[in-house]
Amino acid sequence: ARLIARWQLLGFIHGVMNTDNTLLSGETIDYGPCAFMNEYDPNTVYSSIDRWGRYAYSNQSSIIGWNLWRFAGALMSMAGADSDMASELEMIMKELGNRFQRAYNEGLAKKLGFDELRREDDKLVDNLFDLMEQGKVDFTLAFRRLAELANPAPVPEGREVGAFFTFPPSFDNWLERWRERLDEQNRSVSEIAIYMGEANPLVIPRNCQVNEALEQAEEQGDYEKFHELFEAVTSPFDWPEGYEEFLRPPTSERRVKVTFCGT
Repeated sequence: ARLIARWQLLGFIHGVMNTDNTLLSGETIDYGPCAFMNEYDPNTVYSSIDRWGRYAYSNQSSIIGWNLWRFAGALMSMAGADSDMASELEMIMKELGNRFQRAYNEGLAKKLGFDELRREDDKLVDNLFDLMEQGKVDFTLAFRRLAELANPAPVPEGREVGAFFTFPPSFDNWLERWRERLDEQNRSVSEIAIYMGEANPLVIPRNCQVNEALEQAEEQGDYEKFHELFEAVTSPFDWPEGYEEFLRPPTSERRVKVTFCGT
């Protein structure tokens, strides 16, 4: 539940989150067709084999439940009809959704600069994601830009997220309500900005960049692009000094919409 929550908070899509990729350790394997979203769309699918959106971004929290129910069923069949295991497993599975929601809410609060999410924040959060979807807003840069806007102090020259992304006018009203909510926190604006910076990465391995690094390595035997991208994403929350190109969302001609297990 915590792992899936982290994926959702970073806009990450596993691609083939089926039963054989679900480990009891709370980890996962087979990252072939995985990808990070560019613009926010809850129905985003990248995997070439996922034709119906079974493993779409918005489905990941429910698909892990389906996978674990299959495991629970296997355990129950082994235990036999007289076992108390069925009722025990049912209690555990009922808690799964709650565990996910707690982990997700905790992470989302930090991404937004709040000490915690309150019930009255639901509308503010829903409005944000509606606006992001309608405006085709870049998921990663939008949240990092919020971290920048949280602190009115000037950003060091040459390190402005605003040079790569600014919110469209449709966000003006939402940003005003968000700032009012920030004023209710028990932190200074500089503390809030640091707090948010720890939850909102600057750099993600975007499909277009991964694809270019792979092509350059495979076709030319040149691993320079791979090493540059690796250097940038190794410290995703820090400014990628010298690798600012990796901050940019893809242009239409560089966009990669499909990923494969072989990747």
